[in-house]
Amino acid sequence: MDLDAELAGMDPEQMKEAMNQAELQLEDVQEERDFTLGQTGVHIGANELERLRRAWETDERRLQERMAAISARLAGLQAGPGPEA
Repeated sequence: MDLDAELAGMDPEQMKEAMNQAELQLEDVQEERDFTLGQTGVHIGANELERLRRAWETDERRLQERMAAISARLAGLQAGPGPEA
């Protein structure tokens, strides 16, 4: 689903909940990365490590973009309608 269309169908409280969920998901991705890379005594092959890094970067970028879109939408709602021409 297109993010703009998804956000258009949400009220401010739903957007705040979506923001909270995105923040929690981002935290989970970062914790998973830190935990995996911080392990000692466990070998991760170079190909697998590169695959994991790409997946973490993709997830982080997607969640950050989602959070930015929600923030922008909420800021626009708080600003209210613009001056009429």
